[in-house]
Amino acid sequence: MRQRAIVLTLFAVLSVGLAACGSSGSSSSSSSTSTVPTTRLGASSAPPKLGYYAGIDCGSSSSGCDPYFTTSAEGYKSFCKGGKPNSGHSSDFQYKAKYYNYVCFTLQSSNQLVNFYYADAKIVNSVHVSSDRFPETCDNGYCISGEWFSTRDVNGRIRNPNHVYAYYKAVWIGS
Repeated sequence: MRQRAIVLTLFAVLSVGLAACGSSGSSSSSSSTSTVPTTRLGASSAPPKLGYYAGIDCGSSSSGCDPYFTTSAEGYKSFCKGGKPNSGHSSDFQYKAKYYNYVCFTLQSSNQLVNFYYADAKIVNSVHVSSDRFPETCDNGYCISGEWFSTRDVNGRIRNPNHVYAYYKAVWIGS
């Protein structure tokens, strides 16, 4: 008898809960169903621009670039000339007593990124790009990944040979 009472009580609670989730009974009410997006929020639907990209590492935070990314723009643009580091320019930027390294690479074709430089070192020779992103690709002990969030802006991660990650942000600077 006790089991039957528990089952009936559980049924009553669930029925009340379901009724509370239902419509108000008004014929003019609209249903508001929450859906999970099938695409990445913020991703660009247009293909990324071909050419040279330059930027800066963000340290261990994916959102940590914003305070100094704009401030460092002159530096990363001077560092990356023609898709390669400018030997006469510093490979890092100091902001609030911390140093951040510049990145530089070339999107050669819609599916080929080449010559990814981090500071003064070429860490990856070639990466296959799939529409607006590239999966983690490793070369020379380093791994990189990234995705475009507009036709000119790319964010990603760099992993060094000791498996330490740094995020980076880069922008198109010319072709």
